[in-house]
Amino acid sequence: MTLQSNYNSIFTDFLSVTFNPDHFEEQELIIFLCSCGYHLDKSQESVLKFQFELDPLRGFCGLKKTSSWVRFTASGKALDYLRKLGQYENLLFHLSTFPHTVTRIDATIDVPRDFPAVLRAIKRQYKDGSVKLGRQGLKVTTTLSKRDSDGLNSGTLYIGGRRNQVYAKIYDKTLEMFDRFKITLPTTTRYEISFRSTVGITLKDAHDPTSLFWMYGEQLLLKKPKGVSEWVSGGEYIGWRKDMNEVLPYDKLRRSIEESQALNSWKVVADSMGANGRQVLLNLLVKDIVPGRNELTEVNLLEHMQKGVQQ
Repeated sequence: MTLQSNYNSIFTDFLSVTFNPDHFEEQELIIFLCSCGYHLDKSQESVLKFQFELDPLRGFCGLKKTSSWVRFTASGKALDYLRKLGQYENLLFHLSTFPHTVTRIDATIDVPRDFPAVLRAIKRQYKDGSVKLGRQGLKVTTTLSKRDSDGLNSGTLYIGGRRNQVYAKIYDKTLEMFDRFKITLPTTTRYEISFRSTVGITLKDAHDPTSLFWMYGEQLLLKKPKGVSEWVSGGEYIGWRKDMNEVLPYDKLRRSIEESQALNSWKVVADSMGANGRQVLLNLLVKDIVPGRNELTEVNLLEHMQKGVQQ
């Protein structure tokens, strides 16, 4: 499988938002994510997971709840899927509804460069092994291995780490996608800068992280485009709001069904039962959704199918 990268544009590749549990209602957010096709896993009371069981490329979202906070997280692949679906701004609308703190944003860019060349350039420029992101010099570390294709060392370069309020990661995106998903990308290096809440980030930055990224992007030896405005901290700003594009309840339900991986699995099992398999599936669904309304029971259907086999 081959994909094309969207080069040289800044996008949000991870998002985390924290809420006060006394001023947060989760139901509308749950309905929204399910209407986008995500399957809700309630196996743990304190953690709600939203994912596609058969398609890891659509990523995952999560709601983790404690007595003192509720935290929503969305992976980069989930955000990419919602952007392609035209629902990313609606996600931000739901998150902006309640007072919140944006806990983390990963501002990211893909460039058509080979990672080993990027690695050499960084090491040449920063001979002392540290890069200054903000006031603090952060240690450069790497995780490398030889590529099968050409024997060159490739992998990931880290600048700082999760204990820092700002830290960065540069890695061979082509290698990662092939190793994890057997997907072929053109030569691509990903630059990712992570920002924590104390920096003053808001959902406005999640919507457009361009200025946020370029606050430090040049330290990663990238050329800042002309016309990029200076980034301004959100400070005490509690959130960015955008009017939601109204989606009718019918459209939410239709999209949830059309995107359902569980439904596709059920159809596969039903088809294995023979010509009447899908009628059995439909009957079970009717029985579960509208008790007492199904005229043809699954017992009768199964008896009918067994007679057909005997004949």
